[in-house]
Amino acid sequence: MKKFMLTNKIIIFILFILLLSVGIAILFSGTVSPKTYVGQIAQKKITAEQLEKTMTYTKIQAMLRYGILFEQLKSLFDLEEEAWNQLILIQEAQKRGIKIPNQEVIEEIAKNDIFYRNKKFDPSLYKGIIKNSFQCEVKDFEETIRQSLLIAKLFDNVTKEISVSEKELMQEYKKSYEQLKVYYSLFPMPEDLSVINVTPDEITNYYIAHHKDFYRPLSIKIGYVKLPFPADGGVQKEVETKYKAIALRDQYAITKNLRTLAEKSGWTYQETTFFSKNNPPREINWPLNVLRNAFKMKKGAIHEPVELEDGYLVFIIQDIKKPGLAQIQEAQEEIKNKITKQKAIEIAKNNAESYKEKMKEILDDAIDEKTLEAKQKELGLIIKASELVSKTKLFTDLTIDLSSENEFYALNTEKEIAVLATHSGACLVYVKNFQPVQLEDFEKNKNAFKAELIKKIKTITINKFVEQLINDTPIEKK
Repeated sequence: MKKFMLTNKIIIFILFILLLSVGIAILFSGTVSPKTYVGQIAQKKITAEQLEKTMTYTKIQAMLRYGILFEQLKSLFDLEEEAWNQLILIQEAQKRGIKIPNQEVIEEIAKNDIFYRNKKFDPSLYKGIIKNSFQCEVKDFEETIRQSLLIAKLFDNVTKEISVSEKELMQEYKKSYEQLKVYYSLFPMPEDLSVINVTPDEITNYYIAHHKDFYRPLSIKIGYVKLPFPADGGVQKEVETKYKAIALRDQYAITKNLRTLAEKSGWTYQETTFFSKNNPPREINWPLNVLRNAFKMKKGAIHEPVELEDGYLVFIIQDIKKPGLAQIQEAQEEIKNKITKQKAIEIAKNNAESYKEKMKEILDDAIDEKTLEAKQKELGLIIKASELVSKTKLFTDLTIDLSSENEFYALNTEKEIAVLATHSGACLVYVKNFQPVQLEDFEKNKNAFKAELIKKIKTITINKFVEQLINDTPIEKK
């Protein structure tokens, strides 16, 4: 035991010397060059060096997270965007007074087996792995660990009050382990939704009650021209198409009118609607890196010609909308559609309600499948039977809407019938069999179930926190 404690002290001492040497090197390194600012977060200026370093940290974090899969996945990462988001999180952690002392960084690094040789921490192996595998300096790797710990502590701070009572635990356990077998009949929404009237007052009231739902991320509108390769042109014609695309780009620099230039040459000019980075229009199936670049461009800027499988693409940034809450005028059509759907579901529920007693009367009798088939034809319904499955699975299978979630999970009596909203209308659900949870099973499994439940709640809480923080934090990029 003493030998083990001594070994750990030696590891920590070695790492401390490494960290100290990095600090001394920084202190006595050359002259300080003028700072270049690339933007600001909540009115705090961000230097080019800060952003570049943070991009390095996010890359190392991804390499640690995904290991050998990183090379296959790296094209999916937008390191610059990740870096801006990380800077927001770091700023929030610092605002809350969260700090990571060197000792914690040392202890975190010492947990990693890859830096050990013959069961001892090996400084030369440590430096070699960082240089060759992570392709960075020791100080950058250690700052990566510090920032990871800082963000982890921030998330701990956000979720520290989360707990689950015994009653809540039982409710969630029942959702997963109570079982139902049901008969059900689906009632779709009306096909013609244009007959449903939505008043201006309803739109205004909905916006007031749900205005936070109408946050819009940064979005862009693109104008583009596709120059197709000639069907029988060969390599020579493909090269000619490339130079036509280059000429179009150069002419735009003079005229600033891509539409007119395209029409003069017989090409079709098209425009997208406004779209965000995570929701590009279906019609533009362009390379991921091209779309990412588009969000870094300024209004009116033109992208270098892009080679596609069937030709060349030339596009401009037609317009840019900054992130923020959409005004009621912008959200009006979306709100109208939401209210229309709500009313359409109510119509479907009312339709289902009119069959409720008749369906219950048929199913209350112990009838065979042949009789059931005849009875449902009389009613003009299609009645289906589920297997005996967990409530959670049945909830998904029947596409029950969240507005009917509580009512669905309360079903626990045989021959009970309920009208529930679904994503596309309504559903009449009749309980044929109900299988309650066994208390002895609950007592046996509750600790493990509770740990998983809290982990799930924390993940949801953290995701919401990060999304809200990023949305609410003013960012200005140059």
